[in-house]
Amino acid sequence: VCSGLIFLSHPQRTLFLSAQHFVIGSSLIFGAAFLAAEKLNNFSSALQAWSQPSVVTAIRSPLVYAAISFGLAASILIHFQEEYPRGTLPTDLHFGTKAKCHHG
Repeated sequence: VCSGLIFLSHPQRTLFLSAQHFVIGSSLIFGAAFLAAEKLNNFSSALQAWSQPSVVTAIRSPLVYAAISFGLAASILIHFQEEYPRGTLPTDLHFGTKAKCHHG
């Protein structure tokens, strides 16, 4: 959940990058919530879907929604490319030790 909140609140340079970060953060938060819901049920819906395989029991399992949420976040992260302003290099922008490394 904390990682999702960081993605939601991290400033970005463009609207497209902000939208990508919003989807990543939301997916991580929803995935964690669905996984927690499944854990509260002692993974009973996942075990039921495994013992009685059908589309209906799989759709009712929060574990399926958690997997979809985490898969969406992973897919966006794999294909993510940060946009750099003209004339700057990636090393000019991101330094974890500088307070204002992101001018967003």
